[in-house]
Amino acid sequence: MTAVKPIGFEDFVLTLGDGATPTEVFTAPCAFAARALNFTKNLNEIIVPDCSDEAKPGWIHRDPLSITWDITGEGMLDEGSIDTWDEWFLQTAFKNVKVTITKSSGTIVYSGGAHLQSFNRTASVREFLMYNVAIAGTGALARTPPAVVLAGASFMDSADDAAAFEAQRAANRARRAEAAAQPAKSGKKAKEAA
Repeated sequence: MTAVKPIGFEDFVLTLGDGATPTEVFTAPCAFAARALNFTKNLNEIIVPDCSDEAKPGWIHRDPLSITWDITGEGMLDEGSIDTWDEWFLQTAFKNVKVTITKSSGTIVYSGGAHLQSFNRTASVREFLMYNVAIAGTGALARTPPAVVLAGASFMDSADDAAAFEAQRAANRARRAEAAAQPAKSGKKAKEAA
């Protein structure tokens, strides 16, 4: 049996950049009780019909259309961080953010630009003020070190990698189209011989 190697809450950290140049400083907001980094791939769906029996339902073929990422979090609101969240929400420019996952063998750092989409505060009688945030990524998210992609293009690839992948897809489609045309040509030759 191989036991799972868990990663603790304290090893999954969100930090916010201060926008300073040339060296930007990243600081972790205080008092998160939960946080999440979410990846979403939006897919384009195409129904592929069965030409031999059009009454049958077609299989759905899916291709990636777009990719997005966001961060959510909630916890007890630290009074010293209210200004940070309010100022970010009111600004129109994005802020650089990082999410760091510390493993026993090293760290993974995701970094990109993001907008504070929502900042909500709530409190109940005889309880402390709580908050939750939704942070929406804008543009690509970088990963350090880069992920190993076994097949296809990753949303963290370079532009050259993505172009090479699209060229390979086009070549594969051309080969499939040529292979699909072969039986039709063979059937035509057989009829002409008859």
